[in-house]
Amino acid sequence: MRLSHPFERIQPGQIRRFFVPLALLSIAVGIPLLANVEAGPGLRSLTALAFSGSPEAAAQVLETWTSRDRIHIAFANGLDYLWGFLYANSMALACVWAGRLGEAPWWRGSASLLAWLSWVVAVLDVPENIAYYQMVRGVNRSPYPEILSSCVTIRTAIFVLFLAFLDVAILRRVARGLTSR
Repeated sequence: MRLSHPFERIQPGQIRRFFVPLALLSIAVGIPLLANVEAGPGLRSLTALAFSGSPEAAAQVLETWTSRDRIHIAFANGLDYLWGFLYANSMALACVWAGRLGEAPWWRGSASLLAWLSWVVAVLDVPENIAYYQMVRGVNRSPYPEILSSCVTIRTAIFVLFLAFLDVAILRRVARGLTSR
């Protein structure tokens, strides 16, 4: 028995009606979010902070940031609350779509599990953003660097699984299209 995802109730052929607006909104929010990160300390520095894992390592990253960098990251952090919700739901819809491309129960079950894990990504975004905000405003002590690093690591692992599953699904669909010609 598998626990089906609520998005699986969407009728076949109708997923794009939900996915396209969510994906477009994800892009519309993601572009200014990324622009603020780049106008601030940059993605490389933000990634270094995300994976710092300790107050000492985080301090080394944060000491290179100006007050202007911190303002940009604080603004991006606010956008990330919305962006996390949007892209996590886009991921869940993509998983449901990909699950419908296979007939094996394990394939559909994997898609359903990944759709649920996509929602875990959205949930993990909240403590991650709280930790970012606390550190950006100068509260660089445990448990914030550890929370940040843990959430980002788990989210990244789920995202890599999602991408691999989606890649396989797309390749299966392309292969099916080529053999039906």
